[in-house]
Amino acid sequence: MPRCGANAAEWRFFRFGLIVTGETEEQCLPDLFRILASQGNCSFTVIRRIGQRSPIRSARRKQTMVGTVKRIPDRDAEQVGIPARRFLSSTGDFVLLVDDLEASRSGEADGWALASARRVEGLGVVALSAPGGRIEPGESAEACAIREVAEEVGIRVQALALRALLRYHDPTEGLAMTGVAFVSSDFRGAHARTAEADPFWCRIDEIPYDEMRENDRIWLPRVLRGEGIRPDFPFCRGRLITHTVIPDADICV
Repeated sequence: MPRCGANAAEWRFFRFGLIVTGETEEQCLPDLFRILASQGNCSFTVIRRIGQRSPIRSARRKQTMVGTVKRIPDRDAEQVGIPARRFLSSTGDFVLLVDDLEASRSGEADGWALASARRVEGLGVVALSAPGGRIEPGESAEACAIREVAEEVGIRVQALALRALLRYHDPTEGLAMTGVAFVSSDFRGAHARTAEADPFWCRIDEIPYDEMRENDRIWLPRVLRGEGIRPDFPFCRGRLITHTVIPDADICV
């Protein structure tokens, strides 16, 4: 068996336990570890097969056992953490979670939404919302959406679908603004906290709308249900006074 150091005493054998998600990942294993395994100083064993991982859960959903500070294991702890601890028996043992070997995560976010707690500039106020921002000169609405999501939450979205054209107006504040809302389940990368937002994934049916601004609570659920809409939000001195939402299926074409 080959030695990896100048002296036999330096040679060590390593065991790698693999927790594999999905069928595509397992098909990639031979090519992924072929060169390492050919060195003769390590082995790779699949210790658990689990379903494809969904986007990371919200950190807000952590629960503890009654009367203790012990956290109730979530699905990831049961499917990943427990088999990993059982496999690790010596200093030469390692566990790898093999995930995200596809070129992109197209469709993986179906049934999930990425929300972000954003700091309102100048006020220090935190409000929950969908990622977004203002269009720069010469920029299209779609290009703006891609850029803002990347800057705000750290992922790159693609294959955007238009879902809403929103109007905001407040004569007392000189406000007249149009908003454009897109949806996408095709993205690359992982979300990350930035200076602008603290993002998290949550199931669409668990979105905490009570933490959002009033107008966002009106249009966002309908967009996430796949509707095409044209909401109109008149304000007076910064307060929403009423609203109308006109269905428009042509937006989704």
